[in-house]
Amino acid sequence: QNFPLDIAVEAGLLKKKAQGGYYDLFRDRIIFPIFSHSGECVGFGGRVIEQGQPKYLNSPESVAFSKGRTFYGLYENAKFIRSEDEVIVVEGYMDLLALFQAGFKNVVATLGTALTESHAKLIKRYTRNVIVLFDGDSAGQNAAQRSLPILLSQGLLPRGLTLPENLDPDEYLQKFGVESLKD
Repeated sequence: QNFPLDIAVEAGLLKKKAQGGYYDLFRDRIIFPIFSHSGECVGFGGRVIEQGQPKYLNSPESVAFSKGRTFYGLYENAKFIRSEDEVIVVEGYMDLLALFQAGFKNVVATLGTALTESHAKLIKRYTRNVIVLFDGDSAGQNAAQRSLPILLSQGLLPRGLTLPENLDPDEYLQKFGVESLKD
């Protein structure tokens, strides 16, 4: 569409090949547009469809996009967070989508990064009540434990929910169902 290639490279959509030309950085991936809390598209995330590494890929850090200051789904789900007076924080796009599809609409996702003080300040604009629902594996549980003091430092009321069998929220819903997660 005659979009300047240098801008697409700067936005992290394309990469220059060493031998000349460009390639699509998000090839063979499902693309997730990432919006700021005010509704501006600031980046993209991609999940590999078949095989490949990394499993998830985000736009590079830029003036417009910082993983440590952005939640996936906040712009779209802010009204549900306010009406429920609670937010569920998960680790990734697929977990957010699975929860949303199951009826949990007050959910946001970090973008492959730990929860930061900037994230906590952003949450505080919408609610004080936070459920940290990271993956049940050791990495997810360690990240959840690290997030609790950060949330408390901003005057938030965090609770951690640990899933069994190293499951992530999407896997848990598939295995045990919506009612079990609600309980």
